[in-house]
Amino acid sequence: MTAILTPARRQMLKERMATVPYPNLLGMKLVRLAPGEARISLRAAVRLRQYQGLIHGGAIASLADTAATFAALTAVPDGIDVVTIEFKLNFLVPFKSGRALAVGQILRLGQRICTADVRIIAAHKIAAVGLFTMMCFSCKDA
Repeated sequence: MTAILTPARRQMLKERMATVPYPNLLGMKLVRLAPGEARISLRAAVRLRQYQGLIHGGAIASLADTAATFAALTAVPDGIDVVTIEFKLNFLVPFKSGRALAVGQILRLGQRICTADVRIIAAHKIAAVGLFTMMCFSCKDA
């Protein structure tokens, strides 16, 4: 499965990111799209903190999942969508303030399965790393 990130596809993905409720609820911002790559940022808002004052792991996992998904969406052909079916995320350093940047990159894109690597960078450090597996499916099947 190969696709080119056309200007029309790039625009559609930007619009999708701007209108999907959950990433917007958390405050995610699309930074960059390239073939097989997506960069998405998240500001450390008070509403995202857990009891120790750190950004909640669920918010970081959501950021990573969104970056993996959008990286995959830059690579699949029109009419194909993806959904995460498994992921592993390792938290390396706490994220407390400022902005975190998630860099999602496709490792392998097959007919039915896509694998992506995600790095979360905060305060110039790798704060988390993840491996994501997504299922590719026809939008007609949804």
